[in-house]
Amino acid sequence: MGFSNDFGSSPAHPRANGVVLYTTSGCTRCGMLKEWLKNKNTFFEEKNLEDSDVMTDLVMRDFVVMSAPALEINGEVYTDSQIFETNGLIKPTFQKMFEVM
Repeated sequence: MGFSNDFGSSPAHPRANGVVLYTTSGCTRCGMLKEWLKNKNTFFEEKNLEDSDVMTDLVMRDFVVMSAPALEINGEVYTDSQIFETNGLIKPTFQKMFEVM
């Protein structure tokens, strides 16, 4: 059996265009954000925050995510409160980030 450099299910850096959606099961806003990203034709990788390897990876990179969803874009992690307004809509300032992607 050979040695593997893969120490967990979560790579150190996001793939593709650098968009990773962090979700949990049963999260309404997670599903809403996932559909919004699909409607924006944004390719993203989805990772489950209930996976200890995923949480360990975030902590090791000095990111603290207390609730889902969270979205990582090119190494910057945005939390639920940065993505959504209090009424549950996606913030216009956040939406503008996807106009240039």
